Amino acid sequence: MKPFFSIVIIFATSLMFFGLNYELNAAETTKPAGSGEQNPKEKKTEEEKQVIYRWVDEDGNVVLSDQYHKGAEEIMVPKVQTIKYPPTPQIQFPGSDKPSKAKKTQVNLEIVSPVDGSWLDNTLGDVNIQVAVSPPLSYRQRLIIELDGKIVNNDGGSSVSLKGLNRGVHIITAMVLEGKSIKPSAKKTTTFNVRRPIVR
Repeated sequence: MKPFFSIVIIFATSLMFFGLNYELNAAETTKPAGSGEQNPKEKKTEEEKQVIYRWVDEDGNVVLSDQYHKGAEEIMVPKVQTIKYPPTPQIQFPGSDKPSKAKKTQVNLEIVSPVDGSWLDNTLGDVNIQVAVSPPLSYRQRLIIELDGKIVNNDGGSSVSLKGLNRGVHIITAMVLEGKSIKPSAKKTTTFNVRRPIVR
């Protein structure tokens, strides 16, 4: 009877041993994927490299693609490193949020001759127009003198000599234009009369 009990004890011990191994194997099998720690070196290698596939098509051309192709050769290539630069800071100067406008220079304009409302007794109808401007005009400014609506100082000068004016009332307009503006920054108007006596 003693040998029989020894065999029973050995058999029971074996069952317990195999049962414990089965539970351990089952625990390893059901362990969540990725729950184990990955070798940092292997992880770094996967991040730094990517796979491209190389094969020869029907025409004998070598094809490289990142899409899998049956029978293609896998080639590990390092990923392209990209550098992200910080955004360029926006620099604002005082008053930069408002559109800048060129300041117009204050111009003093005066028609010196002929005097407003004057009569010119001239048998030839000659007249000298003189305009005073202060301060001196800048390169962005220009002086225009008109007689009865027509420009008479084509050179931009401040004095004009005219001959053969008809009898009657004439109007002189002097104005200063600035830049491309057609609106005068300064303007003066004078009226004078020409009286041409008849010589007998």
